[in-house]
Amino acid sequence: MLDVTDPANMRLIGQYALRPEYSIHNMVLVGTKLYIAYYQEGVRVLDVSVPPRAGSEFFSGAIGIRVPGDGFIYVVDANRGLLILQEE
Repeated sequence: MLDVTDPANMRLIGQYALRPEYSIHNMVLVGTKLYIAYYQEGVRVLDVSVPPRAGSEFFSGAIGIRVPGDGFIYVVDANRGLLILQEE
């Protein structure tokens, strides 16, 4: 994410990436939600009201998980928000 308030002095304020071998195909911003089509990584929805941070904080990354038996795995990630994974 770039802060482009001053186009002559853009600055990096956050970043988001999954595995480096896969790239984002398309993005749509609706309000503060960024919808991402991510090729083999599927679809991601990010809350961009607060820029994502990568860091070495103790409570960083996946912090909660639920497997209710509906074919999906629900993961709460401190940096990325809610991740919904389809079980194979």
